[in-house]
Amino acid sequence: MTARAPERNAIHVGDCLEVLQGWPDGCVHCVVTSPPYWGLRDYGTAEWEGGDAMCGHCGPPMRTNNKPSDSSATFHGGTSRANEPFRNTCGKCGARRIDQQLGLEATPAEYLAKMVAVFAEVRRVLRDDGTLWLIMGDGYAVRAQNRSEDYVRRTGGNTGLNSRNARTHEYAEPPPGLKPKDLIGMPWRLALALQADGYYLRSDIIWEKPNPMPESCTDRPTKAHEYLFLLTKRPRYHYDAEAVREKAEYGRRDWSV
Repeated sequence: MTARAPERNAIHVGDCLEVLQGWPDGCVHCVVTSPPYWGLRDYGTAEWEGGDAMCGHCGPPMRTNNKPSDSSATFHGGTSRANEPFRNTCGKCGARRIDQQLGLEATPAEYLAKMVAVFAEVRRVLRDDGTLWLIMGDGYAVRAQNRSEDYVRRTGGNTGLNSRNARTHEYAEPPPGLKPKDLIGMPWRLALALQADGYYLRSDIIWEKPNPMPESCTDRPTKAHEYLFLLTKRPRYHYDAEAVREKAEYGRRDWSV
């Protein structure tokens, strides 16, 4: 079947690789995307294979006293907090969690490999004068057992997520090459991986957030920015500098405000 260019003003729903593979070469002028960040969201698309169909595949019940619970446990490679689904394998019935969504890979290397594959297809459908604008957030290597159930319920973890999602970036042990509390550096890991795969890395733009998500940590600054990368397929491409030009500001800035 001959690939057809995507029509204008249309929403295409499906696996990003499968959708892109149905488009012809060089049919897209510009791509603006914020793919799922690694380990920061679980969109609930997983299915369970094997085991007991009646099992809830969740951790042990939460304690009823007022003391923080330490009921996080690991069984057969699947980590779970109290009353939350196991990560990989159910510790009660042995069912396997099958999930193809991007962002829940076990290691940064696995995530980067999938991202490079996706953006290789993006590069194929991009015109020679086209541009790719890529937003990517970061996270920290965190031990799951370092957080009490009460803390997760109250704060959603250090990313401000709810308790269901907070577990997705936490591990019994940090991934290889990372230490507990390490900033992962995923934006630059991805940018350099795409550069090595053939993209031209043209600019890193700081997306400043005047009202960032509050964080409870007291030993580092609060994260108040994300990276926006400009990548291109060729060294020459369409870019309208006049469209983004801003009026110059003269004089000293008042930092007392």
